[in-house]
Amino acid sequence: MTPESTNPNLYTAAQLAKAVGISKRTFLASMQGTAQRGIVVVSGNPAPAWAMADLPERYSQEIQKTLSATGNRDAHSFITTAAEPWQLKDPISQRVIALTEIAAEAIDKAAKLRRALARVIELRNNPAIASRELESIGLEDYRREFGYAITDRSFRALLKRTVERDNFAENWNRLEIYLDGNPQRKASAPATPAASAAAFHELHDLMATFTNAADPSSREREALWLEAVKLLAAQSRAGADEKRTRINLINFLWQAAPWIAKSKNALRVSFQFKCDRWQENEKREDALKDGREARRGVPTAPPIEENHKDATIACALFATGGRVSQANREVMAMAVELDIEPGVAALLLPDDAASKSYVNRRLREAVRHEVRMLAPYNIGQRALDTARASLKRHYINVPSGYCYSSDDVTLPVYWHVPDGEGWFKLVRGQCLVTIDARTLRILGFSLQPDRNYSSPVIHTNFTRVFSDWGVPKYLYLERGIWKNSKLITGGPKAATNHADYEFMPFSWAETERGFGDLGVTFKHAIRARTKVVETVMRLIQAYMEREPGYCGRDERRDLPADTKRQMDDVKFHRTHPSKYFYDFNQWEARLVEIFAVYNATVQEGEMLDGMSPDEAQEKLQSPDAAKRPLLFDNSCRHLLAHYRVVKEVGKDGFTITIGKKKWIYRSKDLSLDKFKRMIGWFNPDEPSALAVTDLNMKNPYSVPLSNPVGAIDPDPEIFAQELARVEEYEAYGKARYKVLKAKYAPLFRRMVPNRLTVETGQQMRQQREVIQVQQKQVETRKKRVHSRVKELGLPSRIVNTSAEADEGTALMLEAKRAHERRQQSNITPD
Repeated sequence: MTPESTNPNLYTAAQLAKAVGISKRTFLASMQGTAQRGIVVVSGNPAPAWAMADLPERYSQEIQKTLSATGNRDAHSFITTAAEPWQLKDPISQRVIALTEIAAEAIDKAAKLRRALARVIELRNNPAIASRELESIGLEDYRREFGYAITDRSFRALLKRTVERDNFAENWNRLEIYLDGNPQRKASAPATPAASAAAFHELHDLMATFTNAADPSSREREALWLEAVKLLAAQSRAGADEKRTRINLINFLWQAAPWIAKSKNALRVSFQFKCDRWQENEKREDALKDGREARRGVPTAPPIEENHKDATIACALFATGGRVSQANREVMAMAVELDIEPGVAALLLPDDAASKSYVNRRLREAVRHEVRMLAPYNIGQRALDTARASLKRHYINVPSGYCYSSDDVTLPVYWHVPDGEGWFKLVRGQCLVTIDARTLRILGFSLQPDRNYSSPVIHTNFTRVFSDWGVPKYLYLERGIWKNSKLITGGPKAATNHADYEFMPFSWAETERGFGDLGVTFKHAIRARTKVVETVMRLIQAYMEREPGYCGRDERRDLPADTKRQMDDVKFHRTHPSKYFYDFNQWEARLVEIFAVYNATVQEGEMLDGMSPDEAQEKLQSPDAAKRPLLFDNSCRHLLAHYRVVKEVGKDGFTITIGKKKWIYRSKDLSLDKFKRMIGWFNPDEPSALAVTDLNMKNPYSVPLSNPVGAIDPDPEIFAQELARVEEYEAYGKARYKVLKAKYAPLFRRMVPNRLTVETGQQMRQQREVIQVQQKQVETRKKRVHSRVKELGLPSRIVNTSAEADEGTALMLEAKRAHERRQQSNITPD
């Protein structure tokens, strides 16, 4: 209907959008900042309107460009003239072809295409869905509807043709825009005469609303019959010849709706029957309703015995993996043992069944729903948890910064790292993402090449996020390492708000917040569907499909052939990985860009409702300061960055153990507190030094990290350094012992021996001295012999170290030296 306005220079959004060549939704989004100039009535409803002067400059230029191309100088007539909907025309005569002239096969094909394109048309303007993912959805829907696949190029052509035919009207239910360019016509029925179509336009309009014009539903058929009977009665009351009207009406129905009866005579008989029945039932609306529809769902056959149904359900659950057909055959084979009547068995599974998979329809309907319902109980607790009904959650009372959530994700992109053997390996690594649970904003992330992450990595990620965004009231994490790690929660026995955390001296909340009542409350998800971070991870992967090294969401099925070839080139050393793949720094920098785009993208879900995560982070802050995150200043930033543990300083030093990894610290200062209980402030971001205080958090000092040394051939410098640290660590004890011995040892009573004891002791000392002198002489002779053998150039294994060898090597060395002196004296100088 043409808009009605007292001001002819005001135009609706639909008129202006068509004039510019964009959709109405896009036009309204671009005019959000422009106030409407007035109101225009469209179909009895008020609609906002604007003048030409209110349009952005690019839209005005587009309209002027179109006017120049068409030779039209009147912008008002151009805008106000509604664009006619696209119509299918005969390629030769250019006559408009009505749907009633199209063959049923072509109509059915168009209906299938409408269903195949429905999801793509709905999602095509969603910025969170990449074009490649959109094509995948459309190709899968097309294959499902038609039973065969087409190429992505053909699919894009079909989508483009449909959008162009719609011409920004966004009336996607019109079946005409999905027809082929020259669809098959009906061979038996000529085109509907124009006079008949005009006389019975009510029936024509009603059939245009059918979902499938070639095969309407039973309710649509009933509506057509009722409208035809009422139309005949109305025209008869208006003075038309009833017999002629009936003949014309039957001719129209046979031409426009040949599916309504098997023959024209059958149509005439059915029409007379409908008219008589309508009159007999006092012209009630339900007079022409099919009695079979009224009886639908009312059982007429004898019911199936309960023990038969139970046996079939039990067999499907416990023996056939949920397959009802196989369970039916096995139950029928045991009919006697299960007390099933032979007659019932023969009725439900006759000998002339079409196939071995045949199951009586009533039996299948009686058991299949319970088989599906009970299957998770038979599979196990994990399947049961997934199948259980879930609660719908809302975040109305949760402000931004009140709860953070974090989890790991293996991103669908390969990148390269050195393999330690002179080449590179391709990895997907692990990315730990921390988000605000209310705004879905990515607050920070941590990337590492390992397949498994550790608690220090988690702690580092939290440290950075807490430093930038503050410490929240709640942390919503999964279980596993997120719950049992000492660095995260203090371990399984940490003392926090949960009963599972008991008997640990310090909890995660105390570690992160210092002493006091400023603890963080932990909540652990049992199922993946309860974690909002899973939704964010799914969304961010949609931005990575064009990245180098993309391997698909499900690598086993979605890995592109080009990526597989590139991976093989790197694996077999044919190509340097930098040609096809990111390195660590490049991929980390690219993730920063991707996450920034995600945070700035508007989302239409229930949680954000038209806001971007960045915008929601700012707008959804709580006015209550108690619900805002706690942001530490520089004076107490160390409370964020350290893991605090109380333990005894051992014989090797202060040892920090997390999982299978150990850090050992020792120094001269630490030797003063050996075997005392001290507080160690461990920073996993910088483990090269450990801060140590007493139990009152006073007298702090730093202790350097002790490095391991090689077991067989240690590095001399590192070995000397670590040996010096050991000596420093033991220096205080050694010095303390000497001081105490020198100061207090003379005070104790000394034993006075008799003469025999003294003489025996003297003899033992003399004999020991003789033995020591002899051993020293032997050692000296060995060194001397080895030195001579080395100088003579003889193999050491053929020479012993006896006294004879000592004398012989001395003579040989003397002879060699004399020979060298003679040769030297015979040399004549130049």
